Amino acid sequence: MERTRYRMGWSATGGALLWLLLVVSGCVSGGSPQEGERIYAKHCGSCHGEAGLGDGPTARLAGLKPANLPVAVREKSRAEIVGTISKGRKAMPAFGRILTDAERDAVYQYLRTLAEERAAVSPGLGPT
Repeated sequence: MERTRYRMGWSATGGALLWLLLVVSGCVSGGSPQEGERIYAKHCGSCHGEAGLGDGPTARLAGLKPANLPVAVREKSRAEIVGTISKGRKAMPAFGRILTDAERDAVYQYLRTLAEERAAVSPGLGPT
């Protein structure tokens, strides 16, 4: 029993150290807003628009009404937003197999910056 406890202790410590090393090296990340902006421009902006207001050119041409993302980020949890990115919604495709977890999180982090910018521009503006 003593030997098992010793192995488990080293295993847990080794796992924690490996995780820390991966995070510090940049291999595993929660996603940066800058990376999220790049991914958003490539996969989301044509429908959701540059500022995330749901007014992108593809959406207008197709007659779609995508979500107003600054409002959605203020009203929904991180899990709900990342879940929608992963699974899709109505005409929005699922990105769960296209983007990694870190990339989806990076998009969420970028969407938070859009919400913060929108709130700074129109602090009294409620959901639109």
